[in-house]
Amino acid sequence: AHKLYYWFDDATTRNLMDIDGTEINVSALANGHHTLHAMLADAKGNVMSTEEQTADFVIVCPDDEHVDANSDGVCDVCDELVSYTRTTTADRYGTICLPKGATAGNITGATFYSIACKRVNANNEPTSIVLEEVSNIEAGKPYIFLASGTELHVTYSGQAVAEAGSDNGLVGSFEYCDVAEGLYLISNNKLVKCGPGCSIVGNRAYID
Repeated sequence: AHKLYYWFDDATTRNLMDIDGTEINVSALANGHHTLHAMLADAKGNVMSTEEQTADFVIVCPDDEHVDANSDGVCDVCDELVSYTRTTTADRYGTICLPKGATAGNITGATFYSIACKRVNANNEPTSIVLEEVSNIEAGKPYIFLASGTELHVTYSGQAVAEAGSDNGLVGSFEYCDVAEGLYLISNNKLVKCGPGCSIVGNRAYID
């Protein structure tokens, strides 16, 4: 039966194992990026080919072990998104849509809301929206927030989602996007109807 020599990263020690479906234990490795190296051997452990096979993988940090020394929202060890920070103005409303969720204790600098309903005039045109406060935020779901200071900070938890979603007329986006005429944005604490050339930057939302 064939055997396999394997080692991780730049280790000089080679481990020999039978090729029988046995799993390779990585529990001793630190969080972060690693490379598995392997070479095929015969039943006596003689290397059959000098050709080396490699596979890159990442050991993701638990939420309480991420390191973000650069304060850029990305873990220095495993490159995972760990937090989001935005400069704000106190008592101003804004919109937000994030790829990961967060619990109430990990959100500072703002109160978050979802849209409960809208009020309209006699011509069925929106005049205001009614907000409902939320404690936790979900990945990919857009929200309206009211800033309490000069910085909004969210420490993520859970898995990221690939695409932004919508909720009761609030449509989120992780990237810059154009907003069609006739839709609405929140600007200067007011609902503003979009004209030509309207857009939002990433991690924002508009109102349909």
